[in-house]
Amino acid sequence: MSTLAQALSLLQADRKSEEGWRLLYLGLRPTLVTRFFRGGVHQRSDVEDLYQNTLLRLFEYADFMQLHSEGEIKAYSTTIASRVMIDWLVKRKKAAEQGLEEASQAGVSPDPREEETLLAAIHARDVPPEVLALLTKEDRKLIDLLTSGYTTAGIANELGLKPGSVRVRFHRLRQRLAGLKL
Repeated sequence: MSTLAQALSLLQADRKSEEGWRLLYLGLRPTLVTRFFRGGVHQRSDVEDLYQNTLLRLFEYADFMQLHSEGEIKAYSTTIASRVMIDWLVKRKKAAEQGLEEASQAGVSPDPREEETLLAAIHARDVPPEVLALLTKEDRKLIDLLTSGYTTAGIANELGLKPGSVRVRFHRLRQRLAGLKL
């Protein structure tokens, strides 16, 4: 019996079966991760978020008594994953449009991967602590969050800002670092 077939059997018997959900998580992962990748989502953290959201929707809405085979659970889950991805893409597009509007008002046109170029500059130049001391507290916090692996959206959430504002700050910080002649 396959992992998904076992999961389906357990979840039909008890919708809250931890073992059933664990097996479903493991059984669907290859199919859904591939779906997200083919849909244009390539960052691991984004794929993980989408996968978790798909499982949450399955937990909320799936009627496992109506699903009778591994193929049906895969098809149903893929449909849910597609809808989760569409919702995510719409939100991302709105955030990007909002960020471009803020950047335009600030007089800069930030690169959507500004944090990656800033992080590369920090690592390539191995910024000494005395140079970091010259930066503002806010700049040091941005660098700390960035080097800790936060995305632009994560940093925005952590600081209570919009992603566009964070990108503008990255742009300005990169300019200040370049001006320090490290």
